[in-house]
Amino acid sequence: MTDKVEYLTTTEYAARLGVHRSRVQALVRQGRIPGAKKVGRDWIIPADVLPTPGARGPKARWET
Repeated sequence: MTDKVEYLTTTEYAARLGVHRSRVQALVRQGRIPGAKKVGRDWIIPADVLPTPGARGPKARWET
């Protein structure tokens, strides 16, 4: 049996987190979303992962 992983686009993932698409793109470029892969010019992100918390600034919306 193979478990299929559901992947989302940056736009879909942003809607799920409640942030803008450009914020998700920045998190991916920083390597803060585990399992994100670049396919061509687009990123695909596993639906069940959360971004790694940052070390600075206020608490993110998805951490609450």
